[in-house]
Amino acid sequence: MDVKREREKRGWSKSELSRRTGIGLTEIIRIEKGQLPIYPKWRKRLVECFGITEVENDGDR
Repeated sequence: MDVKREREKRGWSKSELSRRTGIGLTEIIRIEKGQLPIYPKWRKRLVECFGITEVENDGDR
């Protein structure tokens, strides 16, 4: 999943995504930079927040 692309498609800031998902801002930044993997519990939150299917989750950033 390309978190940055999905976030930008919606016009959300990193802070907005953090608020919507409950994932810390520092973690969002590190995920987008590829410095932190998307853990399963975060992946679930991101999928729900973005309204996408697991099939659309093909990458890790």
